[in-house]
Amino acid sequence: MALSRRTGQRFQGAIWPGFVDAMTGLLLVLMFVLTIFMVVQFVLREQISGQESELNALSDEIELLANALGLEERKSSQLEARMGALNATLSETQTDLESAQAEIDQQSSLIAALTAQRDRQEAALEQAQTQITDFEAQVATLLASRNEARDQIAALQDEREALQDRQVELLSEQEALNAALAQSRSETDAQAEAARLAAARR
Repeated sequence: MALSRRTGQRFQGAIWPGFVDAMTGLLLVLMFVLTIFMVVQFVLREQISGQESELNALSDEIELLANALGLEERKSSQLEARMGALNATLSETQTDLESAQAEIDQQSSLIAALTAQRDRQEAALEQAQTQITDFEAQVATLLASRNEARDQIAALQDEREALQDRQVELLSEQEALNAALAQSRSETDAQAEAARLAAARR
């Protein structure tokens, strides 16, 4: 009886530090995972914010280009009106008509350049939208990974509890085996003593 109490006390004294170490390690792992997730989320948020600012800048540039295009269209209409007037007085102002035509060509080339720049800006906007979609997919993947990590932690906790129960069972079996071994030794010693006494009598 005293042996079982001492063994139980030793077992309790030995299991408590291990339990505390296991809980500490589990908390450290959980904090590490949460820290990684928060860092990744912060980086992705910064990248998305940068992309949004770039999109705003691109939108402002497109608006400026649209205004410039409208201005150039108004200029073109004015030039066309002037060209009509010059066609009416073609016989008198042939030189002015040629200069106006050159100016029209210059404005047309400017309009073409502005149109090409607008197309490039639209392509850049589409690319930025694609990148934002990719970032959203990465965030969803990270969230799924976080959920999987939580499930794994829960499974590990269940496995640890099962191992602790198995350890308690093994310790109980060990105590029983130690008691049986002590009894067997005492019986063996008694038999040996009886054999020595019988030999002495003989």
